Amino acid sequence: ETFREYVRQFDTSGDGALSEVEIASTTVINVSSRGIADLTGVEYFTALKFLDCGINALTELDVSANTALEVLYCNANQLTSLNLSKNTALKTLWCYSNDLTSLNVSDCTALYYLDCPSNQLTALNLSQNTALLYLACGDQTAELGMPRGADGTWTADLSKLIKGGENVTNVQTTTQEATASGTTVSWRDEAVEKVVVTYTYNTGYNDRTMSVELTLIPGDAVLYTI
Repeated sequence: ETFREYVRQFDTSGDGALSEVEIASTTVINVSSRGIADLTGVEYFTALKFLDCGINALTELDVSANTALEVLYCNANQLTSLNLSKNTALKTLWCYSNDLTSLNVSDCTALYYLDCPSNQLTALNLSQNTALLYLACGDQTAELGMPRGADGTWTADLSKLIKGGENVTNVQTTTQEATASGTTVSWRDEAVEKVVVTYTYNTGYNDRTMSVELTLIPGDAVLYTI
């Protein structure tokens, strides 16, 4: 409802409805810090070039219909899903401080500024983003449930569990009861409630890496967060 109230300003004719001309004339929308939890309707603004919906309560955002979009600020929400599948014109993306477990920007070939720290990313592929000039992607924290093996050992081979696992390096654990060897972390102690692992992930962009803190939790099934 808050978003509907905001877009009424584009009703220049005052007839209570947005015409195709009025929608096509809208290139900037700024609804930051308004407590918005739903941005339904933004998909109609196909000429939109600038969207600031940061510092709200959004849990999902799909701007794939906004193909002219060049700047997107959606930081400091509660996003678990962000669809950028057709945003080839996107140049700047702020999506930091959300709950994203995956981020696909492979179709954003014009992207040159990406700010995505403080999410739950375990992998990030930027090999298609050849225009990228700025990247911030640190402080990633995620959880992964691990089943116990038949031999009584919990074993996590990150090269197989993480998408693009060949890009995982420098695997370490700060949990005394666990050991790390190569990309594999294992432990046998039933009293262990969680194992904290850190690793670096090569993004494919100028050898830039992303630092990830992954918490492995003993469980009955694997919970993939990639």
